[in-house]
Amino acid sequence: MHRVLMVGCDLPTSDLLWQSLSDSAEFLEAHSPSEGLSLALRYRPECILLDAGLPHMAAFDLCRTFSRLAATRFTPVFVIGGEIGVRYKDLWRDLGARVYFEEPVDLIVLRERVCEVLRREQPERRAEVRYGVSVVLQITGTDIAGEPFERLVLTDDISESGFLCDCPASLPKDATVSVLLLGETASYLGGARVVRVDWPEGIRQRYAFHFLEKPRSWLPRTWPDHRFIPSWARTRPS
Repeated sequence: MHRVLMVGCDLPTSDLLWQSLSDSAEFLEAHSPSEGLSLALRYRPECILLDAGLPHMAAFDLCRTFSRLAATRFTPVFVIGGEIGVRYKDLWRDLGARVYFEEPVDLIVLRERVCEVLRREQPERRAEVRYGVSVVLQITGTDIAGEPFERLVLTDDISESGFLCDCPASLPKDATVSVLLLGETASYLGGARVVRVDWPEGIRQRYAFHFLEKPRSWLPRTWPDHRFIPSWARTRPS
């Protein structure tokens, strides 16, 4: 059965969805960011509804975390918020939210969007282990306008054959770049191809790169995936 996770959502929203979709989806409710992250990692829901009004700006941090973790990267996040959230609609999109619903929420439209997600086939996750350690890369290539560029990017999502990073340069899918790993010395990793553009309309685009030839021993020794989890989520909910 499909699963929908609701983090901090109000009673009318959760009641409507439960009444209309309970025969086709299991609903999980979380009342804090740490509980929401724990349920998402444990049950892998097909859709996440996130209340923008969580205290201490925690909703921003949680949305960003969902968009970076391997387990939830492709899970659509629908943000539900009030007046303060409207001011940050572009930021929500750049943090990885699929849709922002202004209050009062049109619950019928929300239900339809959730149904669309539940009917859609989910994309494949990256087969390789992801490592949550920060590295600085220099990428060089030609942007979508045919202009040469050279950018330093910081990423903490790397694997043996690729990496994910934000970059101000506009690149089309299948564009190729040259990649240097910067540290005490610069190490040339080879060419890489853009295999996915996450936010083509955002202020800063995010790209998934796959190396044309797998680099030799470029991964540092580190713990995988759980290093993405922010400090507030490392303690168990009370």
